Amino acid sequence: HTAQQPPPTKREKKTIRIRDPNQDGKDITEEIMSGVGVSQNTSQASLSLSTL
Repeated sequence: HTAQQPPPTKREKKTIRIRDPNQDGKDITEEIMSGVGVSQNTSQASLSLSTL
């Protein structure tokens, strides 16, 4: 019987790094978090962020 790992409690301190392949793998994490570059090339990149 397998031991289940408890889900991480510190959800807000999770470091997510998002790189847009349309922008040569540029780190667009800040733009995504602030909601800036979402309507640009970023929307073409399939970004599934279930943690937001």
